[in-house]
Amino acid sequence: MNVLFVDIETSICEVVGVELRELGYDVECLECSSGALRAAQAGHVDVVILDVPASPDARRSAYKLADELRRDGIAFFFTSTLHPNDVISRHRDRGVLSKPYGVKQIASWIEALGKDCRGEPAGAHVR
Repeated sequence: MNVLFVDIETSICEVVGVELRELGYDVECLECSSGALRAAQAGHVDVVILDVPASPDARRSAYKLADELRRDGIAFFFTSTLHPNDVISRHRDRGVLSKPYGVKQIASWIEALGKDCRGEPAGAHVR
């Protein structure tokens, strides 16, 4: 399964990317939403994991990306240090994985979302 992980914190991108690859996922990590939209629209992504930053400007950028992903029918969910109720209501149905999280939690969400979107089991399985 191809996963796009978007987080403005470089260290989080690196660690999560390495650990998800060890679980068998193909992962691309990006630190900006503009590159993420291009990658997702290119059709090489099954699931996008999108961080919602605490900064209001960065948060608006994340929500704009989420609007585009939803319009394009691309599967995604959020990570955030914010309380799930603080995530904008029109995207609350996508789910919010609160930080700190474990990589196996992320993998479980990827698997569930992959099954929901395609109606079949996803390619990688959590060990």
